[in-house]
Amino acid sequence: MTTSQKTILVGLGIVMAAFIALAICPLFSEIQRESHALVFQKTELAELEQKIQNLNEFQKSRQSHQDNLDKIEELLISSSEPVNFIEFLEEEARKSELGIEILPFVPEKGGKPWSSMNFKLTLVGSFDNFLEFLEKLESAPYLIEILSLNAFKRGEEGPGTEIMVLIKVYAKD
Repeated sequence: MTTSQKTILVGLGIVMAAFIALAICPLFSEIQRESHALVFQKTELAELEQKIQNLNEFQKSRQSHQDNLDKIEELLISSSEPVNFIEFLEEEARKSELGIEILPFVPEKGGKPWSSMNFKLTLVGSFDNFLEFLEKLESAPYLIEILSLNAFKRGEEGPGTEIMVLIKVYAKD
């Protein structure tokens, strides 16, 4: 081989090396970067598909949950207008042949997860009728908690028993 051929071969080698260094290496690094981006996008797509599936499942079960929430809503009295509940108490006391006095109430607030209202009931009548009234409270369509109960024999004031009951009724705002 002559020197001019060797020079041409060395020149071609240098041109090939420069071509590889300047064209092919950046191409491979771009391919690598794009494949990482593709993997990231596929991961995000899989997460979005899972979220869509979860949302679809929630929407399917939403109606049954909504029915339960509506039932719970019916158990709570209105804290701004508890008239229906007071009428319920008066009607059940009348059916149980008890005299009833309902003292003013103060809605409870502050730090508790559920709003509630306290009622102080003074009932007058026979103890058996009072037990009947309590059974009606237990089966009432409201969430009621009896906080305290005191019974007194009336004596000179009249026949029967006087019973004071402090109840908590859960309310919606």
